[in-house]
Amino acid sequence: MAMKWRDKREVCILSSTHDDAMVEVRSRGGGTKRKPQACIDYNDAMGEVDMIDQCIVTYSAARKRLKKYYQKLFHHLLDLAKFNSYVLYKKQGGGFTHLEFRLNLIQAIFLKYGKSTSEKVETSRERRSAVQTPGRLTGRHFPDVNPPSGKRKHGAKRCVVFCHRKPLGLCNE
Repeated sequence: MAMKWRDKREVCILSSTHDDAMVEVRSRGGGTKRKPQACIDYNDAMGEVDMIDQCIVTYSAARKRLKKYYQKLFHHLLDLAKFNSYVLYKKQGGGFTHLEFRLNLIQAIFLKYGKSTSEKVETSRERRSAVQTPGRLTGRHFPDVNPPSGKRKHGAKRCVVFCHRKPLGLCNE
């Protein structure tokens, strides 16, 4: 069924499940109007979609600055999957709120698939230095905050960190 109907503006309706039945609907002013049943069903369904979008946006994984469309699409589908799993959890009688469910889900994923902090994964930005580490970085040289001198109340301004072995700044051994 294809229909064009005008209330405040023209609306085109294409439906395979509805016929051209008109229904009496109460308007805001207290009177009654005739509306197609397809419009009423559509508006009811859109209310549910708006509610789902509101729940998804509240705890969205997507960031506003994603420039690539496929990243936005991936994050939106991920949010939909998380929301659908929450709906199934609630249907089974789960007692967590939406936020608690998401936090437990994230924690479970990290426990199963996350790497421990002791396993250091080298990324492309982290490169090993070809130069050997100087002795001043491996020896018993510990930087400390420069104490106040007689001239200034809060210590030296030029060199904030120094080594006790050589008070002229960090050691160069």
